[in-house]
Amino acid sequence: MLRVDEDARYEKVISIDASSLEPMVACPNNPGNVKPIRQVASVKVNQGFIGTCTGGRMEDMRAAAEC
Repeated sequence: MLRVDEDARYEKVISIDASSLEPMVACPNNPGNVKPIRQVASVKVNQGFIGTCTGGRMEDMRAAAEC
């Protein structure tokens, strides 16, 4: 969790309502091949990749293992 000094001053504060964002999914063969999840909701998934191009975080692996 990111913590800042209580007396920190900001040049600008930007608020974003994430509830209005549509979930996206990266499709094969390229992480840039991103589509809204509604466009691929009917696609059966046989394999998935957890992590990033530089590897996954242990907390991501643990979360996936709990599913």
